[in-house]
Formats: sequence, C-alpha cells, structure tokens
Amino acid sequence: MPYIFTDEELIDLFNASDCVTPTPRSPHREMIIPVIFRLIYFCGLRPNEGREILREDIDLEKGTLIIRTSKSNRERKIPLSEDIRKLCKKYSEQLEIFQPNSKYFFPSPKGKPYSTDWLNNQLKALWQSTAHSVKNSKIHPYLLRHRYATAVMMKWVDEGADLSAMLPYLSAYMGHVDFSDTAYYIHLLPENLLQSDGVNWEKLSALIPGVMDNE
Repeated sequence: MPYIFTDEELIDLFNASDCVTPTPRSPHREMIIPVIFRLIYFCGLRPNEGREILREDIDLEKGTLIIRTSKSNRERKIPLSEDIRKLCKKYSEQLEIFQPNSKYFFPSPKGKPYSTDWLNNQLKALWQSTAHSVKNSKIHPYLLRHRYATAVMMKWVDEGADLSAMLPYLSAYMGHVDFSDTAYYIHLLPENLLQSDGVNWEKLSALIPGVMDNE
C-alpha cells in the first residue's frame, strides 16, 4: 500500500519547496522545484512525464500540456488549472533568462532533463524539512500521482457522483491503458467513502472484471 499524503502534509511540502536555495549542482533549483512538484501533483503526472516536458509542449496561453513520453506510449493533452497556468507562465519568464535556448521546460545545467535520482532526492529533502518526516521515510515523487488520483475520487464521492461512470475520464486523463490501473486507486480511499452510495461495487466489477474480487 503506497503512502497517501494528507492535505496538511502536501501544504507543508509545497511551502518547503518555496524555501529552497540554489546549490552549485542545481543553480536554478529554487525556481524549478516549486513548479515541477506542483505540476506533477495537480496534473496527476508520472514523475518522468514532469521531468521530460518539452517547452514546445506546454501552451501557457491556452493552458494545455501535451504528454508525449508516457508508460502507455500514448500522447495525451492535459488542461492546466488557471493557478497552475499562471505559475508555469511566471516560471517560463524566468527560464527565458537563465536558460533561454533550452529544449526542456525543466532543464538541468547541462540542458537535459534532471535525472530520476535528482527528483527523488529533492522530494526527500523537502519531506525531511517538514515536521512529518518521522512518519515515513520512503517518500518518492510517484506518491504525488497516487494522492492526485485518490483526491479526485474522494471529491466525486463527496459530490455523490457515480464513480463507475466517472472512472473512464480519470483513466484517460492519467494516461492509463487499462481501467484496472485506475480502479486500483479505489482501494486507497478511506473506508467511510468506500461504503457510500457513490461506489457501486457491482457496477464497477462489471466494468472492470477481476479488479474488485477482493472486496
């Protein structure tokens, strides 16, 4: 079972990201880190999808992001919320100054995407700087995607939406090939939500055979 961030923990992580300082190996990380982790979370991206965004694939006027490199080898277009669009636009203006010819939206000093290890280490450092670090030491960027999926589902259930009807939309948004990959997140919802009228297990079992066998 993956660790699921609470709202308080997410707020503290993002606040910590706003306080990072540059280092010799990451001279512009104070501009990159606050944006890349928010983008990964609020768009439900896989960490590599966030690291490898091309500048040409993010339209900050229309507020859209094209994901070309994905686990499913499928391209998808993601709408950006207005807050994230403005955040990325402000960052893009900074990028024009410190690395104007970069192919990537989050370039390392060498002009390539930052590595998986770099992204992991940055998030771990943020987590360790918060008061929550004693809870769990196995923190990694993919947990932001897990939290995004469960947050969306919890919102739908709270609104009384039919989760089985909404699931295909979340599946397409997150770039899942199979609905079962999306349905996996249902198991991570709080127990009280699982008992609500918004979760029709019979209907979900018919939609995604085999996924709910253990319920």
